[in-house]
Amino acid sequence: EGLNSNRDGLGFYFTNPSNNVLRLNGVNEYVELPVSKGLQSQSALTLEAWIKCNSKSSAGGVIAKDDTTNRVFNLTVLESSSGSANKVIFNIYSGGSGQSVTSTSVVADDNWHHIVGTFEPSTKQVIYVDGVAETTDTSSIPSTIDLSTDEANTPIRIGSFENNSLYFEGLLDEVKLYNKALSASEV
Repeated sequence: EGLNSNRDGLGFYFTNPSNNVLRLNGVNEYVELPVSKGLQSQSALTLEAWIKCNSKSSAGGVIAKDDTTNRVFNLTVLESSSGSANKVIFNIYSGGSGQSVTSTSVVADDNWHHIVGTFEPSTKQVIYVDGVAETTDTSSIPSTIDLSTDEANTPIRIGSFENNSLYFEGLLDEVKLYNKALSASEV
């Protein structure tokens, strides 16, 4: 809805651009999507969201199918004490190990940012911030994402990981999950 310009589709300014968004407290709030075969892709994947948050003292899961034991994927804002302070990381898991890409831009700066992680099996994994492909990995990209019975039964959460950890604090809007890797022009 034009959050980066605070205007609607016709160009008029929003009276309050922070209305009609998901406000999460970073303590115990999240949205959980029930386990569904329609949300169980083992192939190409894109995770997308608009986020607005301050500097993070702890990491915050934006969208995750991950309970830190049964791990499938996550898009997470990193904590301020990490080597990639206040940046976004996109993880996918295959064969029990993770494959990740991290943004170069800081996103925890109290501004709206459009973040997107794409995974194209055996080809590449990309993290985008505000429409720019910031990090692309083409080495050792797995052909599938983990989805054993345990992982298949792990719900998708918006705003935290499934084991009640890594709660996101801030605003989220237009969180989306695709069963394909969006191209740069689609992002």
